[in-house]
Amino acid sequence: MKLKELALISLLGACGGLGILTTHLFHALIPLPGFGALLSLPLSAACMIIARGRTQHPAAAGMSKLVQHVVIMLLPGGPATAHNPFLLPILALDGFLIDLVYWIKPVQLGNAKLYAGLVSGVAGAVGMLIQAGLLYLLIGDAQFYLASGAGYFIGIFVLFHALLRCFGGIAGSAVLQAIPVRTI
Repeated sequence: MKLKELALISLLGACGGLGILTTHLFHALIPLPGFGALLSLPLSAACMIIARGRTQHPAAAGMSKLVQHVVIMLLPGGPATAHNPFLLPILALDGFLIDLVYWIKPVQLGNAKLYAGLVSGVAGAVGMLIQAGLLYLLIGDAQFYLASGAGYFIGIFVLFHALLRCFGGIAGSAVLQAIPVRTI
């Protein structure tokens, strides 16, 4: 890996992590769980897609996501699980899933906006489901009985996050198409 690629992955990870500072603003405007991520999740996904599309490293999106969560652990905002260092591998899972899909079916991400959005959204949904399952195993089922419709709430929560990540993937692909390769 070149130093230029490592710097790009690190900078994109830091930019994606700084998006967590917007969660307090959006959560104050819409005081419902998950709505604080209206800007931070698409920004995170866009940074992962840009890192994956502009570097040749096989784990570019995963490494970008790891840097994002290290930055998030140091900043206020976001859910309490985002500040737990023991959950760092699970929180960065969606970046590595994007890398895995890209390794199986490489495509020019700047020209495939829908593909980038779908991969980002599905990877985000799978990551959220694994996080929910892990929290269920660690905390127990008592915390998940918020109401009789907790399953519906978790389903809507995962779908909302997947949709935001899909928008971020599409935006990241549009940025990749707009930036000439020679400038990076």
